[in-house]
Amino acid sequence: MDVFNSLPTKKYQIKSKDIKEKGKFIVVDQGKEEIAGYFDDKTKLFNDLPIIIYGDHTTIVKFKDEPFIVGADGVKLLNSKINANLKYLYYALLNVNIKPEGYKRHFSILKKVKIPISNINEQTKIANFLSLVDKKIELMEKTLFLYERFAKEFIKNIYLNLNTSNKVKLRDIVDSYISSLSISNLDDNEGEYPLYGAEGVVKYINFYEMKNQYISIIKDGAGVGRLNLCNQYSSALGTLQCLIPKKEFDLHFIYYYLKNLNFKKYIVGSTIPHIYFNDYSKKIYYKIYGQGVPLIMLHGDSASSKMFQYLISLYDRNFKVILLDFLGNGKSQRIEHF
Repeated sequence: MDVFNSLPTKKYQIKSKDIKEKGKFIVVDQGKEEIAGYFDDKTKLFNDLPIIIYGDHTTIVKFKDEPFIVGADGVKLLNSKINANLKYLYYALLNVNIKPEGYKRHFSILKKVKIPISNINEQTKIANFLSLVDKKIELMEKTLFLYERFAKEFIKNIYLNLNTSNKVKLRDIVDSYISSLSISNLDDNEGEYPLYGAEGVVKYINFYEMKNQYISIIKDGAGVGRLNLCNQYSSALGTLQCLIPKKEFDLHFIYYYLKNLNFKKYIVGSTIPHIYFNDYSKKIYYKIYGQGVPLIMLHGDSASSKMFQYLISLYDRNFKVILLDFLGNGKSQRIEHF
């Protein structure tokens, strides 16, 4: 694949520690994110555009047609040696499958890969069509983000404005179940019933453990606390906590309530983060005063909602004042695991 020039990057490169969260010019590195951050030094701008960016360590491919600053090591800047549409070459590289091998450099492997080169007119047509598809995907992702944000706020307002006279513990309305299934023990098992893991359905097997729908929560490892609504006649790996609503309670109502719950405060462990059902199913003490726009008062470490008792009368005429004690504080139940 002798079609690329690899351009020097040192002149345009900054160190990772110098990348800022805000600034005048974007910084692009070999990571997954399109923009790694910002930097203010105009002399570092790369302007020979368009350009393909290849992550020598990560094998991630990007296409840039706006000035940027190069972030850290491992970034290869590629343009074409031949008369070719660079966007076409970019999409061709996206179709090259080189598995990242740790911090090893991969550009030497990429140079040996063969990619199809059609005539320039055909390349342009293909690149334009795929660019249009990318724009449609970007628009759909933005629309999905707006819908998700709207849904989150809508759910939050629904639950804050419900009649709160009847409160129950989560453990009183759901049964908890953890399977002993492991993906390594099911390599040769194929069937029609979905098996759920951290990212959703991981494969289909020839039996099921759960006859009805249920809620799964990642209980340890990456993504801990993430929820999924699982279909009937399915199973879940042992890395998931399964919650099955009791007869008089609605599954979807509980699911959307839990979606509004911040599981981060229940996570323990640094090497392998995990959460315990006994912790997030405990009873949290809270009290509501007044009506209007919700105003939630959150106490600090080793304190309780009592610290706000003299402020209630100042706000409850115009706001719905919500006081609560975090787990292990005040009148809320204690956390058993640390």
